[in-house]
Amino acid sequence: MVITGGTYNPAASCDETSCGTTAGFVAAVFGPEARYDVPTFRRHYNARTNGEWKNASADRGGNQGDLTGTP
Repeated sequence: MVITGGTYNPAASCDETSCGTTAGFVAAVFGPEARYDVPTFRRHYNARTNGEWKNASADRGGNQGDLTGTP
């Protein structure tokens, strides 16, 4: 994630309400004037008999899969 226009606050407080989204996290930790961009990424995880998971940016298809081993 690339953040611009904000000031990092190492003492920022985050909870599910204030940081439940990426936008909320950036605003809480870097201030409301901060903007962010998520560059392209894709990671693939294989848990053998428990399934597979792809963690990816929206332009790479987004997150997909299941690692819980539940059918």
